[in-house]
Amino acid sequence: MNEQVTSEPVLKVLGGFLAANYLFAANEMGVFAAIGSDTKTVEEIAALITAPPRTTRILVDALVATGFLQKENGRYQNSPVAATFLSGQTPMDLRPIINLWDKVVSPQWDTLVESLRENRQTFGLNEFNQQQHQFFAKGVATLTAPSAQALVQQYDFSAHQSVLDIAGGMGVFLTTILQQYPHLQGTLFELPVTANMARQRISALPIADRTHIAEGDILDDPVPTGHDAFILANAIHIFSPEKNQAILRKIHAAAPDNARLLLIDFWTDPAHIQPQFAALMAGEFQIFSGEGDVYSVQEVYDWLEACGWQPIGHNHLAGAASLISAQKA
Repeated sequence: MNEQVTSEPVLKVLGGFLAANYLFAANEMGVFAAIGSDTKTVEEIAALITAPPRTTRILVDALVATGFLQKENGRYQNSPVAATFLSGQTPMDLRPIINLWDKVVSPQWDTLVESLRENRQTFGLNEFNQQQHQFFAKGVATLTAPSAQALVQQYDFSAHQSVLDIAGGMGVFLTTILQQYPHLQGTLFELPVTANMARQRISALPIADRTHIAEGDILDDPVPTGHDAFILANAIHIFSPEKNQAILRKIHAAAPDNARLLLIDFWTDPAHIQPQFAALMAGEFQIFSGEGDVYSVQEVYDWLEACGWQPIGHNHLAGAASLISAQKA
């Protein structure tokens, strides 16, 4: 017997749009930080976030409905999720990801139809203002931190001497590895604007003296040599298959015999549908570069073999991210 078709899936997606915008507003207005570890009335919250009590009540009740706040006897408190990830009172602060989605991803996705219809980049790095560059770098760093922690737990770097993190953003993968392996040297290879932000972050870390920064473009500049492990994380989804294979060949040329290549991204099943988050992010990558996409594990294996690499394995890291490892053949 066929199940009855309802409109619930459509309404659920539309409701998610509304919920996300309440979350953006609460984050920007500082609701979760204002409530902190206490319980507060609407009037108390309104005074702290500098908003009228009436509209504050609209906001906080919506946050109760979506599970970010709890309400009892007219007083509001952060839910466990908000207290842990959104209040700014724990090391597990996801507010940079909220800023990324609110200030960068949201305006990008206003151009989705244009990008899909015309098959072109509509909102990439060149369109970012200075604030968006910062939101992007910090948000991606926070988003990728769990994968970096998972990587050092799953992959043994003890046999390596020097790691090159290619297009590594703020250097989250590289610095996590160096903190775990004190014998390693590391180099971050990044575009100048991101490299400058990474320098500021890394200079305050205890591994700063073992971390080098090289400015360059993976497409146009040679890959720095002198490394026996290479990380390429969250970059392949920006480029076309042809450019990705050119990048893999360029890394191969810079790598010594038996070097390891670690590719971290939203690798999918053959149908490009699972993980679901990966399938949804494909539109973001298209908007960003005009040629971006998500790729399956088998597609990447085929590229590696064609470019002189021997695939070793595929392992889940965190969320929708996973690791494909290879060795120079």
